[in-house]
Amino acid sequence: MIGGIDFSNPVFNYSYKGYTAIINQVIDIALEHYKKYENFNVIIKDEQILKNFDNIFIGKTYDYNASDMFLNNFFLNNTTHNFFNAHTIVNKENLYLRKKVFDNILKPKLEILEESKRIKNQLNDFNVLGVQIRGTDKKNEIPPIPNDVIVKKIKDYIEKQNIKKIFLSTDDIKYVNLLTYEFGDIIFYNKENTISHNGNPIHFSNEKESLNREVLTDVYVLSSCEHLLYCFSNVSFLALTLGVDKITNFKNLNVE
Repeated sequence: MIGGIDFSNPVFNYSYKGYTAIINQVIDIALEHYKKYENFNVIIKDEQILKNFDNIFIGKTYDYNASDMFLNNFFLNNTTHNFFNAHTIVNKENLYLRKKVFDNILKPKLEILEESKRIKNQLNDFNVLGVQIRGTDKKNEIPPIPNDVIVKKIKDYIEKQNIKKIFLSTDDIKYVNLLTYEFGDIIFYNKENTISHNGNPIHFSNEKESLNREVLTDVYVLSSCEHLLYCFSNVSFLALTLGVDKITNFKNLNVE
């Protein structure tokens, strides 16, 4: 059985979704297909996805719409997404399953892998702590993490794990300012990335193609870090999925 994956159904609220939310949704849908049919024969039809990835399954026609099947099961509270998603504490067994699905449905374009490798090489250290903090409009979904909590958890990690470098991924300049003030030169972030200076979300920008490449590159760098302090966000969820077999330690900033 071959499933088609698209976001034509308005229930997905596609225009509101950031890039990593779209990728995670594709994994969610393909996971439900895999549970039912025990194969990874899906065709992803999404322009944003296909700018940076290739379908692994080669085919032009599909037998059913896997996206609609996912929605039907979701509203019956009968998908894995109902229990494990970007707003729940991650489960390592689920991350391994999601990684298996991802590796069998999508192949990243070479330029994405090369750019993330270039940035990781600039860190020039094996014991890197990745920190991902989602700001801007995230406060409309969940309470923001207090600054003192963020700083304390990073300090604890530095002391316990002998951290020498921190790779910061964020959409909000206030977190860049906070962490560079507290930790100085050990903070590294991609200065070429688009970032919000006024608290407004950047994922609604018209420059989606470049924004998508930037956030995806950050995801791959985070996934290659030995340690990760993550938050309730799709960026963190995707980074943990892709890096589950490389990230030695991870901890949630929101609740743990």
